[in-house]
Amino acid sequence: MDVSEEPARRRGPYAKSAERRQQIVDEAYCVFATRGYHGSSLREIAAAAASG
Repeated sequence: MDVSEEPARRRGPYAKSAERRQQIVDEAYCVFATRGYHGSSLREIAAAAASG
């Protein structure tokens, strides 16, 4: 069987993905608690998640 004929394989969830998602949620919670929902931005949450 040629490589181009192989069916596409689905990749399962990774532990690091779940950990990363939780880290982002935790950072978002902290940013919202500090600056409020309307005073927060995705850019600020992303920066906090990148440094945390």
